[in-house]
Amino acid sequence: MDKVEAELNILMSEKEHADKQIGSYLELQVKVHTFIFTAAAAAAAGWIFARKEGDLSSPEVRSAAVLVLAFLGSFAILQGIIVYGIVLGYIRYKNKVVGNRIKDLLGLDRNPLMALQAIASSSSNRIVMTSSIFGGVFLLGISGGLLGYAFLLWQDARARNGLLLGGLLVCAILWLGILISGLGLVRSMGVLQREAKSERVRVAFPPADGDDFAQHLVAAHQPFFEVFTQASTAANNVLTRLEVDRTDNMQLYLACAFARLCEACQAAAYLAARGFTQETAVEVRVALEALLKMKAAIVKPDFAEDVINSDLFEQRKLVNLVLNGEAGDLTPENRPEVEVRKAEIEQEIATRNARKISIEEIAREVDGLGLYHNVYRLTSSNVHVSPRSLGQYLRLHPETGHPEQVVYGPSDAYAEIHVCTVTEFLLIAISLLERHRQIPPPADFAAIGAAFRSLSPEWPSS
Repeated sequence: MDKVEAELNILMSEKEHADKQIGSYLELQVKVHTFIFTAAAAAAAGWIFARKEGDLSSPEVRSAAVLVLAFLGSFAILQGIIVYGIVLGYIRYKNKVVGNRIKDLLGLDRNPLMALQAIASSSSNRIVMTSSIFGGVFLLGISGGLLGYAFLLWQDARARNGLLLGGLLVCAILWLGILISGLGLVRSMGVLQREAKSERVRVAFPPADGDDFAQHLVAAHQPFFEVFTQASTAANNVLTRLEVDRTDNMQLYLACAFARLCEACQAAAYLAARGFTQETAVEVRVALEALLKMKAAIVKPDFAEDVINSDLFEQRKLVNLVLNGEAGDLTPENRPEVEVRKAEIEQEIATRNARKISIEEIAREVDGLGLYHNVYRLTSSNVHVSPRSLGQYLRLHPETGHPEQVVYGPSDAYAEIHVCTVTEFLLIAISLLERHRQIPPPADFAAIGAAFRSLSPEWPSS
């Protein structure tokens, strides 16, 4: 028998012991309350008969009967508090200590002892707690009323004696102690319920003021945002000086791709400043695609035509959706027109020798596979609702690796990485235009590059 198996056996025996103690104390509670209420019935009978004419009708006898009733009621509540307090202790030990240790030993995702969580989540739990509190308050109120009535009876000259006064004082102290203990028990029950609910994954919400968060985030990573601002300003400067021949598809495509790159980079920085990590990654992916296609348009004169031709496949896909009735109802009158359009597209594909162009193929042709694998693939999961992208909302336990919390809201975990990445894209694009289109960069371009190379972004720990 190895250590894990031995510890599991000990934990199971501890669980069985806790179950036995819980059952025993609840059984004891029933027996004690049966005795107490029987005695209370006898005391009530004594009080009733003491109100009749005869030897038993003296205020002293009546005061004693009422005092016994008050004492029995208070003792019943005290006994209940003691028993339920002990039972709650065993329940907590079984579920929080034994259950969590079993979970860790077996490498489970959750505590296998689910009784506490099931009770805390039960729709009847609130009713049971309310009824218990109401019953306790009701009994405590009756006991307090009986004590007051006994005191009034004691004020009768014939009932004034030291023994009855002592009983009144003892019962009053007992009543006050029960009130304090009862409030403590209610608090303990609330704490136990909160602990049970904490086993479930919690959801954390974002700060109310996103602009405040953005100011703090930008201030915390100021060097990175400053260099990006300089690079973005330089890129906009180059874009405004880019002369385009409107009859040249390559120049038109290059200018539009560069504009899309600038826009995507600015959007990424804007979102990063507000802590939207997932959406920032989406814009980083868009910026990289624009950069790769921009580079392809520079080094391959026919690339713009190839991209335009590849769009014919998307047009054909849309036409097929219409013909198959997947894009709304197609009337018989319109079908011939759509079929003619499909034939025209097919003819254009054959005539132009069109082919589909993947981003991976573009990256390979422009010597950009490193960027493709390191950036494009890593950020592609953020574009879709993929398991990897959803996993970014989970915070895991540092030791067990189990989900502890669902975190929704702004984060600066990847801010430096994302801002540095889009800054580099802009600098690469400006350099490409300088080399291949002879567009001189701004005067401070070298200083911006030096400042960028001095940055050392920190990767998040998790």
